[in-house]
Amino acid sequence: MTQLQELTTAINKFKKEHNVLKQQFIKAIRDKNVPLDERWSFWCDAPSSLKDFSQFSVRFDSMGKKFHWAYDLDFEKYQTVDLEDLVMDLNSYVEEQADEDQTYLRKLFRNPDLLDQLREDILARNLEYFVFDW
Repeated sequence: MTQLQELTTAINKFKKEHNVLKQQFIKAIRDKNVPLDERWSFWCDAPSSLKDFSQFSVRFDSMGKKFHWAYDLDFEKYQTVDLEDLVMDLNSYVEEQADEDQTYLRKLFRNPDLLDQLREDILARNLEYFVFDW
């Protein structure tokens, strides 16, 4: 067997093992028998290769039907939105009770549990980031 054939065999084995690991990972982060904080921390520490991304804007049920990334959170067209960073930023706004004009942030101040719902939405999709393409 040549070196290329050996490497091809190894790569195919790696792909198969990676797919199995990713499915186990997704099952673990969606398991609501495990506390959200534990699942969130586990997901944040995981490598990007186990997470998904979207080249298009996404909507999360927890953000409401009228939510818009550009108007409610001032994202720019074609900006890459890292969802772990977004949650950390939103959490900081809530903790500081920052005086913000955006509707979604005012909604968060009235109901901080929305942040937990957003984390659940992110884990359900296993979505690390997306590109805001409005």
